[in-house]
Amino acid sequence: MHTRMKRGWLWVTTLGLVVVILAMIVAMLALFDKPHFESIVGAPFIMALTSGLIIGSLAMFVGSLFLSKPKTWRDWTLLAWSLVGLTSPALGYLFLLPWALMGATLPLVIWILAGRWRG
Repeated sequence: MHTRMKRGWLWVTTLGLVVVILAMIVAMLALFDKPHFESIVGAPFIMALTSGLIIGSLAMFVGSLFLSKPKTWRDWTLLAWSLVGLTSPALGYLFLLPWALMGATLPLVIWILAGRWRG
């Protein structure tokens, strides 16, 4: 595949990761600092947070699909991570369980993408 195309899909994957991380940070702030955030946490907040997570995960999934042709364990990790993000809103209030898994494996995902940018 052309190098520019690979670089474009790498951008899509990275920007998707950034959107997911931002959604996770906002949710974490709202959970841990309830006195400051309780006035804005409502249905519109949750819909915006969920939309950001789904859009970011979808961008990451599509971008990581086209990163390389023979898939390595790194590619499968990116795909699995984005699928967990895509399916987590379907769990309702149990979304924190997949997000905990995503948070625990976030350093690995960042390491994989950083290696892609270097190589």
